[in-house]
Amino acid sequence: MKTSIINAIIVGFVAGIKVAEACGGNYDNCRCTMADGSIANEITGAACRAYNAGAKLDAGATAYTVWAQNNEVTYCQGGTTGTGEGYVPVDSCAMLSYCVGAGATGTDASCMSPQ
Repeated sequence: MKTSIINAIIVGFVAGIKVAEACGGNYDNCRCTMADGSIANEITGAACRAYNAGAKLDAGATAYTVWAQNNEVTYCQGGTTGTGEGYVPVDSCAMLSYCVGAGATGTDASCMSPQ
């Protein structure tokens, strides 16, 4: 009996960690995903523009701007705040929220280069 309770606690703990990992962390760039795992370029662009507008950055800021690699894959990238305060990464939880708001159906934002 004790073993099954301990196993249940361990399984619950591991499941909790996996859920936490689905959203969290700061990255150089992120993309929006659909439920089937595909990348949604147009939605990523819309989400990134909304992220930028919501951040209330100063003039000259480069944070939360749309970047298209080889004019094919769209990313929302981190950058500066415009005040010279340094680099601002993309928060994956915030990006996921903007992705869903723009129409993405995926359960996570696809992010690269952790900070």
